[in-house]
Amino acid sequence: MEEQKDYDNPEKELEDYPDVFADIINVLVYQGADILRPENLRPATVETRYINLSGKLRRQTEDLAKYETIGGKTKVLFLLANQTSPDGRMILRKCGYTGGYYRSQYNGQSGDVCPVVELVLYWGKKRWRGKRSIRSYFRGKGLQEEIWSYIDNEKLHVFEMRYLPRETIKKFTSDMRIVLEFMSDTTDESCFNQKIEHPWALRELLVVLLGNNRYRELEKGFRKDQEAGESCEMEKGGNTVRDWIGEAWDKGIEQGLAKGIEAMVSICHEFGMTFEETALKLKEKFDLADTEVEQEMKLYW
Repeated sequence: MEEQKDYDNPEKELEDYPDVFADIINVLVYQGADILRPENLRPATVETRYINLSGKLRRQTEDLAKYETIGGKTKVLFLLANQTSPDGRMILRKCGYTGGYYRSQYNGQSGDVCPVVELVLYWGKKRWRGKRSIRSYFRGKGLQEEIWSYIDNEKLHVFEMRYLPRETIKKFTSDMRIVLEFMSDTTDESCFNQKIEHPWALRELLVVLLGNNRYRELEKGFRKDQEAGESCEMEKGGNTVRDWIGEAWDKGIEQGLAKGIEAMVSICHEFGMTFEETALKLKEKFDLADTEVEQEMKLYW
């Protein structure tokens, strides 16, 4: 939820795909029920305007905004905002964003009148401690009791993506499931057989979220391939997570044996594979003797 900035971020790039966007809404809003269909989504403007303290007209942009339309009628406007650090005053900004969209409806600038639903996807490691409603934000201001019935209780719907319950993570069916599994301390191995639909966007997001320098070295190889148009077939999707890990290992090999081994062990570890499983993969992929495998595992595990 950034103001006065026009740039793509990795979260937005993956979430913008209709199947991923619908998956997020279905899990977080509808508890996993298949309510929002990707084919019923259409893009909405991400920009609204406000007057700043200097009296100047400024713009504020939401990360993603999509209408749900059924039978040609707009049903709901969904907004997604990504946040990487806590913001104790974000409830105030949320009121400005949703208010801007309602104002455009009032002015007849956005077609059908519909409810606006905003979700904040928080990706930070530090737990979110900010207030999640207007009333809680102002609770310590010493206001008279009578005034509270006149204060609308706008709420901030924040989802701490790194700390979603295991039962919630398992409800995702899109590439977002892979992202959440990758960040989880207890990876569900069934996700290794899940097909990847948007490989490039997935890679970009994982590199940023994990902040792993060894993984970033592999990303350089991915980027060169994409620029050269050599990975177009992979970019169509359809490969499984296991296939994708194998491709990453191959890239590591191209960069040198030592770096390839280090990268492979790192990726296996991050995916929740056991010591024994990783050692076996290391032996198979690099054609190493048992003593060599043992030595490399002690070095990099």
